[in-house]
Amino acid sequence: MTSSNGSRRVGVLGGLGIRPPERLSGAGRRLLAYAAVKGPRVNRLLTGTDLWPELTEARARANVRRALWQLPRRWVRADGPDLELAASVDLGEARRVADQALADAEVGAEEVEMLKHDLLPGWYESWVLDEQDQFHLHRIQALEAVCRTASAAGAYTLATGAGLAEWTGASPISRNGAIRSSKPSTASPCPATPRSRPSGRLAPASPWTTSPVAPGSPRPSST
Repeated sequence: MTSSNGSRRVGVLGGLGIRPPERLSGAGRRLLAYAAVKGPRVNRLLTGTDLWPELTEARARANVRRALWQLPRRWVRADGPDLELAASVDLGEARRVADQALADAEVGAEEVEMLKHDLLPGWYESWVLDEQDQFHLHRIQALEAVCRTASAAGAYTLATGAGLAEWTGASPISRNGAIRSSKPSTASPCPATPRSRPSGRLAPASPWTTSPVAPGSPRPSST
């Protein structure tokens, strides 16, 4: 039996994963990830040209039809010229948590966990690159805000957890292999954040991760 819409969930933080688990083709994975990041409602023609920019419009549209046919039923609905994802997505929830943190609202430890992972790490398709950079900056600034606010409130365990997450995630490896720095915050640094960063320190793996690299995604060049 197909699960109800309320129980279907797509995770794109730390890697692509879905609940309940389903077998996905390569094209189906890419379409599901695209709808999760860009949606929940996306234009069908734009989806094809974004996912297959090297193909003609006709072939890109045919690939979208094939991907829809290969997806498990009811995950993505076709609605005229649009496609609609029929599942909740962790990215939207993480963005809301980040906005709350930046507004100095109270954020709990479970919510901080949502800010510890980047968007689809290992994916290098052009449609997702700007989304990755924007979310990375958003979550790092939010973690710094949580650390600062929690420290001021005396919630030192929460402040330390947020500070360590900001510390380990603030300078990820960029697509060309160089160190990418987050935009400096104008606020004062979090007192729970360590002052130096050891090399090779990585954030914990996301529980969503199934296979972090999208089938068919180009690898970063060595130049």
